[in-house]
Amino acid sequence: MTLHRLFDCSLGWKHVAAATVRPCVAFDLPGFGASAMPVENRFRSYAQDILSGLDLLGVESFSLVGHSLGGAVAASLVGTGSRTRGEPHVARAGCFGRVWLPELLERSGPGRLARRCMPPALANPLSAAGIYMAVVAHGHPPERQLLTRVMRRAFSAGPGAAAANEAIVAAGSDPAGFAYRAVS
Repeated sequence: MTLHRLFDCSLGWKHVAAATVRPCVAFDLPGFGASAMPVENRFRSYAQDILSGLDLLGVESFSLVGHSLGGAVAASLVGTGSRTRGEPHVARAGCFGRVWLPELLERSGPGRLARRCMPPALANPLSAAGIYMAVVAHGHPPERQLLTRVMRRAFSAGPGAAAANEAIVAAGSDPAGFAYRAVS
């Protein structure tokens, strides 16, 4: 099973799924692609939505790959004692400590204004690439296919991105969160 990064959807895993001989399920995380908004803007809620989807598909156990936002959800899935096989392959964001940019967007007046301006900015190729490079990719430009998907869904992805931002901030500042647990 694969879980996508911020501003993307399950289509971001299309080439990976085609290249593997194993069955592959790629979900749209809550608030992205064709999915509904999360019930609660917390990673545990995202994880529960994914588990519900797996139940509907009759998937009893699975290997797990998550990238960025999907990695944070994957870590939450593992934390639920779910049916994962082996260790997850995770490139996570936002669940193992505080992240300054999401906090700025969540908690400051200019940040809240920036969140409201995000959908029109994502619809423009230049600003969409800049937002992706600043927020997600640490200065690396997005792939052309991702940029096309982001621009095409700019106005529908804004609420999902805002919900994910809130989940990232909550996870990073949770005193019982991953960042504050003892390593065993």
